[in-house]
Order: sequence, then C-alpha cells, then structure tokens
Amino acid sequence: MDARESNYKQREEDVATKEEAVAEQKAKYDDQMKDANAEADRIVLGSRKDANSRADDIIDKAKKQANEMIEQAREDIAAERDNAKVAMREEVADLAIGIASSVLEREVSKDENNRIVDSFLNKKRLG
Repeated sequence: MDARESNYKQREEDVATKEEAVAEQKAKYDDQMKDANAEADRIVLGSRKDANSRADDIIDKAKKQANEMIEQAREDIAAERDNAKVAMREEVADLAIGIASSVLEREVSKDENNRIVDSFLNKKRLG
C-alpha cells in the first residue's frame, strides 16, 4: 500500500510538474502571439502610410498635369485668337483696297491701304 501511495504521489507530482511546464509554454506562446500581433499591426500601419503617401503623390502629379494642360490650352487659345486677328485684319485690308479702288477708280497701293485700315481701326477703337 505504501508503494501504491508513493506511486500515486509521484504521479501527482509528475502531473503537477507537467501542468507547470504546459502553463509556462502557454505563457510563452501567448507572449509570442502578442509580439506577432503587434508586429502585424506595425506592418499594416506602415503599409497604410505608404499607400496614403503614394496616393497623395499620384493626386499631386495629376493636379500638376491638369494645370499644365489648362495652361497649354490657354496658350493655344491666345495663339488662335492672335491668328484670327491677323487674318481678319488682312481680310479687312483686302476689302478696303477693293472698296477704295472702286471709289477712286484707281489702284491703291498696299502701304496706302494699310494706312487707311490702321486709321479706320484706330478710330473704331477710340470711338
């Protein structure tokens, strides 16, 4: 009986020792899981920051490109306006030469015509 009792006590001590070892292993596992979760959170946060930074860069580049396109369009419009003014001025000059020739029944020189047109346009702008 003493041997049995001693055997049971030994088993109880072995079980208690194993339970302590399991508890220690579980504590280590829990600590490792906490560390792994913290590292995962840091990685996710870093990835979000990188993604936001990249998104901001893309938006900034798109805004810059849009502004450049708008400026180019303005320059193109201004050039077209200037070309249209020149073309209209030449057409007015040709018409003025034709009218002046008909009225005067003689040929008007290009210089005379330009002077007449300039005088006419200046009067219209001022008046």
